[in-house]
Amino acid sequence: MENVNQVTVAGHLVKSAELRYTTTGKPVASFVVATNKRISEEKQIVSYIPVNAWNQAEELGALVKGDAVLVTGELRTGSYEKNGRTVYTWHVQASNVMVAPFVNNKGNGNGNFDSFADERRDEIPF
Repeated sequence: MENVNQVTVAGHLVKSAELRYTTTGKPVASFVVATNKRISEEKQIVSYIPVNAWNQAEELGALVKGDAVLVTGELRTGSYEKNGRTVYTWHVQASNVMVAPFVNNKGNGNGNFDSFADERRDEIPF
């Protein structure tokens, strides 16, 4: 059996994306996507998912807080030592990021993914 490491995340940016460059000049955009899952009428679980994007880095560096995105990629883990203890890290290494084309997208989180999905329905191969 082949191993699979694939992640899909749909949500809104917690703060504006950060565009950095490696020592060799390669750009990378980093941002955090907030997702929520409603458990009941009065309770929901919010997850904050760190994302690094190399492929579309300069374009994605312009994303701002509240922008709605659909990210696909793989989960990456790492670790480092701090004060004699091992600290484990994780993030989504994005292979593709789609920015949702909402009318009220900038900074207020009023967009919804249903309208985004309706607009893209013809592109779905099944």
